[in-house]
Amino acid sequence: MTIIKVLILASIGGIIGWVTNHLAIKLMFRPFNEVKVPILNLTFQGLIPKRKGEIANTIATTIETELFSTTELLENMLTEDNQKQILHFLKVKLTSVVKEKLPPMLAMFSPAVTSMVDSVLEKEGPSILREIMFQGGEMLTEQVQVSSLVEEKINSFDLEKLEGIILSIARKELKHIEFLGGVLGFIIGLVQGGIIILIG
Repeated sequence: MTIIKVLILASIGGIIGWVTNHLAIKLMFRPFNEVKVPILNLTFQGLIPKRKGEIANTIATTIETELFSTTELLENMLTEDNQKQILHFLKVKLTSVVKEKLPPMLAMFSPAVTSMVDSVLEKEGPSILREIMFQGGEMLTEQVQVSSLVEEKINSFDLEKLEGIILSIARKELKHIEFLGGVLGFIIGLVQGGIIILIG
């Protein structure tokens, strides 16, 4: 009979622990809007909705400073294969322009001009291309604030959508937290039961 009582206490503790952690996770998101408690004169709101702006700012700043690098992005874009494709496109385009724009009287020089264009692009093309890309990248970095774009995007999310995104990412970990609450509650219940037996 004593063992049954201890198991009942442990089970109650486990249920309380699981429910407590489950509610704590829910209260991270809800209520979405402030709820006033008249008697206590308090306002209550979910942690994430309440600090949505601060969270958005932190994520945006982290992405810009730690994850997003214009230099790395350009380096990845300017692979050897990409350079070859771009230079080939430039050769074809410039050759076409030379043939179209060169006056009829100078048409005989078209092969020479085309050959010169090909030679310049072959020798100087890669370095010119890199210079153009990186100068453009610097201008882009100065004019476009990645953190502002990310922050604005996160702030524009509907709170239910934001909740869904976070839950889809951390669902497994949150379930583990709930389970751990149940386990700890069960253990605490066992300890309480043991203490009651010893005292009794």
